[in-house]
Parts: sequence; structure tokens; C-alpha cells
Amino acid sequence: MQFRIVTFGAKQASARLTNIGNRAVNARPAFEEIYLTILDIVDEIFDTEGERGGREGWLGLTPGHLRYKAKHNKDLRILRMDGDLHASVTKFKHPQQFSRIAKDHIVFKSTVPFADVHFHGQKKKGPGSRTPGTGAFTRGVPARPFIYFTEQDRRAFAKEILQHLIKTKQLRPTA
Repeated sequence: MQFRIVTFGAKQASARLTNIGNRAVNARPAFEEIYLTILDIVDEIFDTEGERGGREGWLGLTPGHLRYKAKHNKDLRILRMDGDLHASVTKFKHPQQFSRIAKDHIVFKSTVPFADVHFHGQKKKGPGSRTPGTGAFTRGVPARPFIYFTEQDRRAFAKEILQHLIKTKQLRPTA
């Protein structure tokens, strides 16, 4: 008795695995797509004033700060005083944005000087309290995270990378 194993399509399978390996080494095209998605996500976070993805929204502005913004013809929405912060994290390659898209990761942040204060918050010395009816702090700057990702976002990012990895390249027919 004799057994023979014959493989069909071994060259194509080998070429496809090689392509997947090459794409794994350089996932930059996937991260470029993810960068564009991040801009849309952050824009939605600003539009909902932090309520995206089931999160509770940002704390409201104090009455005094609202009066100041109205008096100086500023945007009354939270974190939109002059638009610099919003634009720096929602506009493609904005001058006040740091974004680096590499083969294996992406770095994205605002370079607006006060971005970190608004993102993480900053307490002033002395007693703080909430303004009745608004929930706004009267001392310091409350944290208002404007870049965050839901589990659904993370799955979409992973799917983008996976699609990049398994993208099939049309092989030329062999004669």
C-alpha cells in the first residue's frame, strides 16, 4: 500500500502568508484609517459634551463663566471658547495637533497649552463646591476627557487592523 499527498495551491497559500507577514510588519495603512476614525469620534465627544458611549456628560459651566463667554461673544458650549482645542483634535493634520502614524502604532494629542488641564482637571486651593442646579464646580477646572474610546471603538480598530492583515493581493495567473 502506498499513500501520496498532493498539495494544490501551495504557492498561492505561501504567497498569501508572506503578504500577511509583510502587512503585520507595516500596519501603517490601517493606522491611517484609524486616525481618520479617531477624528470623527472626538468630534462626536465634543458635540455631545462628553456623553458619548454611555458616559455621563461633562460638568456644566459655572454661571460666571457663562456670563464671561456671552459678554465676550465666545462659544457658549463647553470646551469651545475660541474653537482651538476642538479644532486641534478633530481636524485633519491641524497645526496644533500632534499625530504620528507609524508602522505599528499611532500617537495622537492636542498641543494646545491648556488641553491637559481640561482633560485631567485642575483643582485650585481652597474649598470647592458645586453650583446648585448646574452641578458645575466653582473652584478649579473639572476634568473633561475629550478623547476616549468605547469597547465598540476598540473592536472597530482591531477589525481595521485585521482587514489590513488579510487583504488579498490579486496574484497573476501562472502560465
